[in-house]
Amino acid sequence: MSRPRHTAALGVLILALEFCPTAALRAEFSPPAADQTLDVETELDSARRALESSRLDQAEQGYRRLIARDPGFADAYQGLARVLVARGLRAEAVALLLQAGKGLIEARDMTAGKAFLEEAVAVDPASAAAHLALGHAYLVDNEFPQAVIHLQRAIELGEHGLTAGIYLGSALWENGQLEAAENVYRETLERHPNHALTQRSLGGLLLWQGRYAEAVPLLQRAAAQSSSSPELQYDLASALAGAGQVETALEAYRRTIELAPDLAQAHYGYAVLLARSGKREPAARELAEFRRLQAQAAEKTDQEYLRNARLNYGWNLLSEGKAAEAVQYFESLPPSRDRLVGLAKALSATGDHRRAIGALEQALLLSPGDRSIEMRLLDERLAAEE
Repeated sequence: MSRPRHTAALGVLILALEFCPTAALRAEFSPPAADQTLDVETELDSARRALESSRLDQAEQGYRRLIARDPGFADAYQGLARVLVARGLRAEAVALLLQAGKGLIEARDMTAGKAFLEEAVAVDPASAAAHLALGHAYLVDNEFPQAVIHLQRAIELGEHGLTAGIYLGSALWENGQLEAAENVYRETLERHPNHALTQRSLGGLLLWQGRYAEAVPLLQRAAAQSSSSPELQYDLASALAGAGQVETALEAYRRTIELAPDLAQAHYGYAVLLARSGKREPAARELAEFRRLQAQAAEKTDQEYLRNARLNYGWNLLSEGKAAEAVQYFESLPPSRDRLVGLAKALSATGDHRRAIGALEQALLLSPGDRSIEMRLLDERLAAEE
């Protein structure tokens, strides 16, 4: 059973850094063109030595020039943050480190991103925003015990929004602390009773535990708000089947298949339930369709290598900041899991989080249980809520 995964868009104010949006940060911080490399290295070293000798004006000017020249140059952000700390501007330094760190996490450079966020926590251990961002980074990187520590600390420091609760519940779930995860989800649901994401999160946990009757009403309420989500419809069908509500479950399976005809496991679940209901011929047809889709998936896997080169072009467009062009390009490619992930990223970059959610849900149906997709989907759902 696929599990829901659960970042907040933390508003950060950066001192006079309008030229440096989060999206400009890159996963790899290669220096500019070769003819400028020596200048960059020289200026970085000069700024570093100025900081070490407390010549703060000179250091700040040097780091800002480096950022203006190359807005994806990580060392310059870290140096500028340290200048701000030296000036006593700890809040501004934390905001800068958060912006850079979250940009890196979004680019999936986990090591560098966590280093920035860890420094933000070290600069201000009482920053709920810093603990939330670092907890999310650990969650994305599958380091669940550390994620739990920082997400719990964020909540202790006053971060009671939807995002913190969903992330903490997910981290506890992944860490095997099911009772604690359930308690967090229920507390979050009390504070946000009308959000489909809180309902589907708790419902998904109960379903995963085999507590079908408890999961059904939660998933039904979530499905009523997200009627076009095949993933949610599939979970609802599974819960209804487990709770013995056969006719309603059959209808939910039919709805799932209408939304996602290529979802193999929906055909299999539908076939099993039809067989149990004595409907052998339709059960046999659904089972045959399941087998056909499984064989088709195996064939698609063999073709995946050939698609990678074409997909890389779309990702290159994104790295160049050409999100709208990337959307059009990914839409032109044949259907695949990776094409949908790329399309979702491009749509998100344009601010179209709703369509990004739809693309990721389709990708998850093609790759059930894929953790990276689940985390991206969670991020998009939260972005859409905000």
